[in-house]
Amino acid sequence: MGSMQLRPHQSKALDVMTQWSNGIIVVPTGGGKTFIAISDAKRELATPGRKTIVVVAPRLLLAQQLSAEFTEHITNAAVLHVHSGSGSHHTTTNPEEIRLWQEYTPGHLLIFTTYHSLHRIQESKIVVDCIYFDEAHNSVKKNFFGAARHYTSAARRCYFFTATPKYSATLKKHGMNDSAYGGII
Repeated sequence: MGSMQLRPHQSKALDVMTQWSNGIIVVPTGGGKTFIAISDAKRELATPGRKTIVVVAPRLLLAQQLSAEFTEHITNAAVLHVHSGSGSHHTTTNPEEIRLWQEYTPGHLLIFTTYHSLHRIQESKIVVDCIYFDEAHNSVKKNFFGAARHYTSAARRCYFFTATPKYSATLKKHGMNDSAYGGII
């Protein structure tokens, strides 16, 4: 398992995430948004109870890259990919198969998906404990907005990671303001 040494701004973001169950994490390109998400996921999976964490990416290649990075540091969770690509982990877009996988797979679960396929997870009606939206400016696009908005209230914890924020559009589209959303992290 790889070792992670967070930089001060990453540690600060992670600390703030403990205070809020929803938020927008704005970090410049190359600033370590993925390490912040992985660190938060590790902390989440260290708490009592079985957890399901979803990681949303804008493209297949990025979903696979995020999967490789997360599983380098998180070894105590089963992995599913929900998108049209293929890879080293089981992949499906069938909502019933997603539901059955969550129901019958023991332990913690990590699901990697794309904005294009996120609605399939929503259709499966599985419980999502925590969801991370990478390149979150994609969440306000017309085709992806419904599923993204759903998880702002359906997931126990929900975080939008971006280097290119569209504050007003993202907050307004998700029916939130700075104070209701825990502020901008």
